[in-house]
Amino acid sequence: MAGFMKPSDTARATGPICDDMKIKSLGNDRLLAPELDYTGYVKGMVRARTISAGEWEWFTVCKHDGGFETILAWAANRYLAAELDYTGADTGMLRARSTSIREWEKFDIQCPSYCTIRSLANNKYVAAELAYTGSGYGMLRARSTSVGAWEKFQ
Repeated sequence: MAGFMKPSDTARATGPICDDMKIKSLGNDRLLAPELDYTGYVKGMVRARTISAGEWEWFTVCKHDGGFETILAWAANRYLAAELDYTGADTGMLRARSTSIREWEKFDIQCPSYCTIRSLANNKYVAAELAYTGSGYGMLRARSTSVGAWEKFQ
């Protein structure tokens, strides 16, 4: 798929409804990708950083019967999680690191004319950190209480 599309809201008793997609930040017009070459606590950090899509830029978004969405990064084969125990400028960092679904892996995705991603664990919108520089540029964080340009995706 060319852009970010929310799976149908129609719930099925047989399991989640999933869709494969690329996700683009409208703040910088870049595709999201997990940083699999990073090490330590930033391994799998998701950033809005690429222009063209390769394997790292593909995700599977699933709408679950419980009323939440999950995002699986293909290249990592891991669910995205909001790192709520991180502090400072890393609070709420999204990382492709989870093999199971718990609270930090649950999101609410709404797509009126653009899409927003809200962490259900801390009730904050995901933003692409476009003021960060270097290897942190475009880092996704669940940290916003309102929606601006950095919290919009397609």
